[in-house]
Amino acid sequence: MKRINFSAPVSHIIIKLLLVLAVLVFVVVFFIVIALLYDAKLDIIFTQDNEKEINLKEVTLEEESLVKLKSLENYYLFSKEERPFDAWFEERLNAGELEYIDQKKGEMIVHTQTVLKPLVENHCQKVYCFQHRLDFDEIPSVVWRGLIGVEDFRFLDHAGVDLRSILRALIADLKSMSLVQGGSTLTQQLVKNLFLTREKSLWRKFK
Repeated sequence: MKRINFSAPVSHIIIKLLLVLAVLVFVVVFFIVIALLYDAKLDIIFTQDNEKEINLKEVTLEEESLVKLKSLENYYLFSKEERPFDAWFEERLNAGELEYIDQKKGEMIVHTQTVLKPLVENHCQKVYCFQHRLDFDEIPSVVWRGLIGVEDFRFLDHAGVDLRSILRALIADLKSMSLVQGGSTLTQQLVKNLFLTREKSLWRKFK
């Protein structure tokens, strides 16, 4: 009489149960973190009450001064000017306010004093980082619609955790027996970026 070996199926079942348990614990911990953040109102991160006011002034290109086109374009990119740089620059050239000295090197001379709007305020404290906060109604809808469509198309249908996406990712992970998909929502990604790392592990997902 042949002996039936149940060890392999049992081990697979145990792994699946552990993964399901880990997901459930992750969901519970996630809601606890969200509750704590809500109570704290994210004062440290989002409030501007304690920020120092920066006095950003307009920049004047003095008459007969020299300027590099690349430097001018870089400044314009982060200034409060609303028009595209190409349109603004073309207008200045046609008006004779700016003139090329060496077009290949991008060197120019200023014939008429020109005032540039001040830089927008940088809300990021890290080196080589630029962030400027905008109210939601100032962000073009094509930006957030595209973000939702790519990252979390059910964003408007859940309250921060999408169980359907988690289940889909769990099934894919179980089939491949590795972490091949993620089921996190935009809300969960925000929490990860603010408080965790990009490490791909069950421990990070548990946290």
